[in-house]
Amino acid sequence: MRKIIYISCLLKDNMIIAYRISSNKKTMPHDYYKDFYYSGTSMKNCDEIYKVEYMSVEFENKEDSNFNNYIFEEVAKEFYKQWDIHPKHWGSPAYN
Repeated sequence: MRKIIYISCLLKDNMIIAYRISSNKKTMPHDYYKDFYYSGTSMKNCDEIYKVEYMSVEFENKEDSNFNNYIFEEVAKEFYKQWDIHPKHWGSPAYN
């Protein structure tokens, strides 16, 4: 059975402020409502201030932790490296 994982990031000033790797597709700032809530940031006018970039990875669903690590550690980090990390990012940075 095929499975899809979505790698996404929330950008502010074209820098990563939050990110997610999930089976749920995140395409707009409101999809990051929990990040806004926990950071204490208002979502007012968020569509004007923030934008979301994402990609999908489709693969055969197998119990292979090496492949899962590859998606999280290699594919996602390469995707995120297209942008700098926002100085006031929420949570841990997307990459070092």
